[in-house]
Amino acid sequence: MPSSSNHHILSGLTNNLQDSNTEETQEWLESFEDLIETQGTARAQYIMRALLQHAGAKSVGVPMVTTTDYINTIPVDQEPDFPG
Repeated sequence: MPSSSNHHILSGLTNNLQDSNTEETQEWLESFEDLIETQGTARAQYIMRALLQHAGAKSVGVPMVTTTDYINTIPVDQEPDFPG
Protein backbone atom coordinates (compact mmCIF):
# COMPACT_ATOMS: atom_id res chain seq x y z
CA MET A 1 0.00 0.00 0.00
CA PRO A 2 1.39 3.47 -0.83
CA SER A 3 2.70 5.49 2.08
CA SER A 4 0.62 8.41 3.32
CA SER A 5 3.18 10.82 1.85
CA ASN A 6 2.75 9.24 -1.59
CA HIS A 7 -1.02 9.58 -2.13
CA HIS A 8 -0.70 11.59 -5.31
CA ILE A 9 0.87 10.73 -8.61
CA LEU A 10 4.08 12.68 -9.00
CA SER A 11 4.39 12.60 -12.77
CA GLY A 12 2.96 15.22 -15.08
CA LEU A 13 0.32 12.82 -16.40
CA THR A 14 -2.31 14.04 -13.93
CA ASN A 15 -1.07 17.50 -12.91
CA ASN A 16 -3.73 19.44 -14.84
CA LEU A 17 -6.62 17.05 -14.22
CA GLN A 18 -9.24 17.24 -11.48
CA ASP A 19 -9.70 14.04 -9.44
CA SER A 20 -13.46 13.80 -8.98
CA ASN A 21 -13.25 10.76 -6.69
CA THR A 22 -10.05 10.62 -4.63
CA GLU A 23 -11.26 7.63 -2.61
CA GLU A 24 -11.80 5.54 -5.74
CA THR A 25 -8.43 6.66 -7.11
CA GLN A 26 -6.75 5.59 -3.89
CA GLU A 27 -8.45 2.17 -4.11
CA TRP A 28 -7.15 1.70 -7.68
CA LEU A 29 -3.63 2.71 -6.63
CA GLU A 30 -3.68 0.38 -3.64
CA SER A 31 -4.91 -2.49 -5.82
CA PHE A 32 -2.12 -1.84 -8.31
CA GLU A 33 0.44 -1.72 -5.50
CA ASP A 34 -0.89 -5.06 -4.22
CA LEU A 35 -0.64 -6.51 -7.73
CA ILE A 36 3.03 -5.50 -7.90
CA GLU A 37 3.77 -6.91 -4.45
CA THR A 38 1.98 -10.22 -4.98
CA GLN A 39 2.52 -10.95 -8.68
CA GLY A 40 5.51 -8.81 -9.64
CA THR A 41 6.28 -6.05 -12.07
CA ALA A 42 5.95 -8.22 -15.18
CA ARG A 43 2.29 -8.90 -14.38
CA ALA A 44 1.71 -5.24 -13.50
CA GLN A 45 3.24 -4.21 -16.83
CA TYR A 46 0.95 -6.62 -18.69
CA ILE A 47 -2.12 -5.25 -16.90
CA MET A 48 -1.10 -1.66 -17.71
CA ARG A 49 -0.61 -2.51 -21.38
CA ALA A 50 -3.95 -4.34 -21.49
CA LEU A 51 -5.69 -1.33 -19.91
CA LEU A 52 -4.10 1.06 -22.41
CA GLN A 53 -5.13 -1.19 -25.29
CA HIS A 54 -8.68 -1.41 -23.94
CA ALA A 55 -8.81 2.37 -23.43
CA GLY A 56 -7.80 2.89 -27.04
CA ALA A 57 -10.45 0.47 -28.24
CA LYS A 58 -13.06 2.42 -26.26
CA SER A 59 -11.79 5.78 -27.61
CA VAL A 60 -10.57 6.90 -24.22
CA GLY A 61 -7.80 9.40 -24.86
CA VAL A 62 -4.61 8.66 -22.99
CA PRO A 63 -1.36 10.60 -23.27
CA MET A 64 1.40 9.01 -25.28
CA VAL A 65 4.24 7.91 -23.03
CA THR A 66 7.38 7.38 -25.03
CA THR A 67 9.96 5.10 -23.46
CA THR A 68 12.29 2.49 -24.81
CA ASP A 69 13.92 -0.60 -23.41
CA TYR A 70 17.30 1.00 -24.20
CA ILE A 71 19.81 0.85 -21.38
CA ASN A 72 23.11 2.66 -21.72
CA THR A 73 25.80 0.00 -21.28
CA ILE A 74 28.73 2.43 -21.48
CA PRO A 75 29.82 3.64 -18.03
CA VAL A 76 29.58 7.43 -17.73
CA ASP A 77 33.33 7.78 -17.19
CA GLN A 78 33.96 5.95 -20.50
CA GLU A 79 31.54 7.99 -22.62
CA PRO A 80 33.24 10.29 -25.15
CA ASP A 81 32.82 14.03 -24.75
CA PHE A 82 30.34 15.62 -27.14
CA PRO A 83 30.32 19.34 -27.83
CA GLY A 84 27.17 21.28 -26.99
